[in-house]
Amino acid sequence: MSKQEIVVLTDVSLITGIVQRGMADAIVHAAQEAGAQGATV
Repeated sequence: MSKQEIVVLTDVSLITGIVQRGMADAIVHAAQEAGAQGATV
């Protein structure tokens, strides 16, 4: 049996938003410019 490790992330944030249709790409770009690591649309 293999040993499993649990990784605890302590320095993370989640921003959730509802935006107008067609504006998501611009908002994702702005978030990435501000340092966001990724986005889901």
